[in-house]
Amino acid sequence: MAPGRLQSTFICLIILVFLQVSSGATIPRLKNYKKATHQKTAKKKKPGYVAATIPHSQANCNDINWASWGSFTGASATGTINDADGSLVNVTMTSNFDFGSTPGIYNYSKFSTYPSPIPDAQVPETTWSKGAGGTTTMCFSKTVTNPVLLIASLGSSAGISSKLDFSLPYVVLFDGGNMVYNSSTSLTGTEGYAIIMFPGDFTCVTINSTTEEFYTNITWGLRPPPFPININEGTNSCGKVVLTADGGVTYLWNDGDTPDKATNTFHQSGTYIVTVTNSAGCTTSTSKTVTVNPDGSPPVISQTASICGSITLTASGGVSYLWDGGDTPNKPSNTFHQNGTYTVTTTSAGGCTASTSKTVTIAAPPVPVISGNTTGCGSVTLTAGGGKSYSWDGGDTPGQPANTFHQSGTYTVSVTDANGCSASKSTTITVNPDAAAPVISVTASTCGSVTLTATGGTSYLWDGGDTPDKQTNTFHQSGTYTVNATNAGGCTMPASKTITVDVPPILTISGNTTDCGSVTLTAGSGAASYAWDGGDTPGSPVNFFHTSGTYNVLATYANSCTATAAVTVTVNPAVSPSVNISASSSTAVCSGTPVSFTAGAVNGGNSPLLQWYKNNIPVATGAAYTVTDPVNNDIIECNLTSNALCATPSVVSSNTITLVVNAIPTISISQGVIVNGSDPVRINPIVTGDIAKYQWTPTSGLDDPTVPNPLAAPDYTTTYTLTATTTAGCEASALVTVKVLKNDIVIPNTFTPNGDGINDTWDITYLSDYKDATIDIYNRWGQHLFHSIGYSKAWDGTYNSKRLPVGTYYYVIDLKYNNYKRRSGWVAIVK
Repeated sequence: MAPGRLQSTFICLIILVFLQVSSGATIPRLKNYKKATHQKTAKKKKPGYVAATIPHSQANCNDINWASWGSFTGASATGTINDADGSLVNVTMTSNFDFGSTPGIYNYSKFSTYPSPIPDAQVPETTWSKGAGGTTTMCFSKTVTNPVLLIASLGSSAGISSKLDFSLPYVVLFDGGNMVYNSSTSLTGTEGYAIIMFPGDFTCVTINSTTEEFYTNITWGLRPPPFPININEGTNSCGKVVLTADGGVTYLWNDGDTPDKATNTFHQSGTYIVTVTNSAGCTTSTSKTVTVNPDGSPPVISQTASICGSITLTASGGVSYLWDGGDTPNKPSNTFHQNGTYTVTTTSAGGCTASTSKTVTIAAPPVPVISGNTTGCGSVTLTAGGGKSYSWDGGDTPGQPANTFHQSGTYTVSVTDANGCSASKSTTITVNPDAAAPVISVTASTCGSVTLTATGGTSYLWDGGDTPDKQTNTFHQSGTYTVNATNAGGCTMPASKTITVDVPPILTISGNTTDCGSVTLTAGSGAASYAWDGGDTPGSPVNFFHTSGTYNVLATYANSCTATAAVTVTVNPAVSPSVNISASSSTAVCSGTPVSFTAGAVNGGNSPLLQWYKNNIPVATGAAYTVTDPVNNDIIECNLTSNALCATPSVVSSNTITLVVNAIPTISISQGVIVNGSDPVRINPIVTGDIAKYQWTPTSGLDDPTVPNPLAAPDYTTTYTLTATTTAGCEASALVTVKVLKNDIVIPNTFTPNGDGINDTWDITYLSDYKDATIDIYNRWGQHLFHSIGYSKAWDGTYNSKRLPVGTYYYVIDLKYNNYKRRSGWVAIVK
């Protein structure tokens, strides 16, 4: 923390010290003020950096010889350390700011767990930074091993951190908290405490900081190696160095390929630390500075020369060179005479090698090529190839690849390629005189062919015809034809002629080949005459046939060409369709009885149309029709529309059927016939219609079941059915119930209204037949509990919808019929 911000606080502190001294109290160390004003925070470590904290396994292992400080003069502090060999080492610490001191280490108890004693004596106090930055250098009077730095209260707990950078790598011997170990040469404290060691042999250590601090206590010491550690450096090869440590059982390097092994490989120059633990569990560290020779860089190959048959490559990037071929394989520049891939290996000044390859193509002399016929009529054209430029020793175009010659002889061409390489080739040609054009004449022309004859050559070749290699040739199609005539010298000259060949026309016959009664056909027009082999008009293009069969016609044209055609005709005879309908049952039916009709078609075709009519009104289509509501004198008829071939007429009507619909009788019977079981009662129905028969069922209790009005005296209530049949066989039925009211109702004296579905109500046999009967029920105190006129619903043992308790109840029943006496008694409700 900056000192200027604490000026007023120092004044208060001086007053406090004065008061304590006056009262005999102990003066607190100045560092206690920092503790009071700056709260410390918890230690943190930078991710990726692991501090190599030395374990505290035994006292001698962790011993440190600490400095005794004697002088603090401005920017310098001096002291002495007893080295392990008994010699006295002078220490001098200098900086670009002034040092102070405190009588002891601030927060000394933070180091109480370190396993070796630490003197709580006068130590330097440092503010680390003034202005742009602070630099502190600690130097010893001789080269020392393992210098140790104790740091107390680096930064403050108020969130102000101080960072230190060291000129040497360190390891952590003791972590007192609130430190972040940024790297092996840097750490940051926020009220941090630690003991660190710089492994190895050194004379000076420099500390840099850009963070100003109120003050931090530091002190220096030397840690004698508790056991010897040797680091052996192997052969320094290109790009790596191998170090091997010994003296312990486990090893941990701060870098390298195998940091947890005794032998480790490094690829960069620098100082490396190894932390070693021996068999007794004691741990210490040492360091080694190495220089790694870099690998050789791949050489660069460039093409420096190329001529016909060779190429020169030049390598760079090394001090010596070795090629795998060429004229000078141990030189930077090398010449090659064959295509291929060549590799050069270079060696650097440090002895490291690297290789690079390059593929080359050597320019070879061109191979001239001459193509074309070496024999020709009037001239010969040759074409040279295989190069970029050409030079003939004659001809029309001696500077072009293609050249025309008009005289026999031997000619040479010189071919030069893109690389400037040249080669020559010769060929001998023969030039014959040109032939005269042949003459073509027409020597014959008939229907379907033209004959041509050529003259003027010794041999001929036509591009078509019957005899293309003959002088005379016949053609059968119009067109232009060419003949090549060759003379005695072998030279050929063409000639062409266009001809028109009269071709017999294709004769066609039109008209329907299938019809009824007769067929009319027409042969194609344009002929001079026609000849049919049948029909009504065989000499005309239009002809009529009445019999099925195959007929031929011959047509003759004006150019004497003829054509024939044949056709097969089918003449179908006329047919007469008809339809007949029939009913599925008698046409005399009772009212309301459906009647079904079926139509039978003759010559109707494969899908005839059947249209039904009732009283001349269309009602349905199809092979069957049903009248669901017949009326007397309904007339049913069906029309057939035939699609049969040659049907005449195509629409016909069927026979008609007239329906006879007979009326159904009516029966009316008054209800509520009642008998008393001894006196019969006559049943008097009202029946209309021409009745031929009456029948009552069942017959029991009737005096005559075949009369319309029998006497009824059944033993119990019975429902009778009367069926009346007319003279036409139409029937009607009606029901009547004869109720028998006997004076013998059966009254039970117990029931169990417990809801189990068994005997839950007071059921009285025959009582429901007495519609006017009254039923009343009372309890033993005369309270009226139930009243009913008629007994359509039996009593369920409740009063006002609540169950009555088990007990005896009393009833009065008046049947209200035929002066039957009243019934009274008791009924018991049980569970």
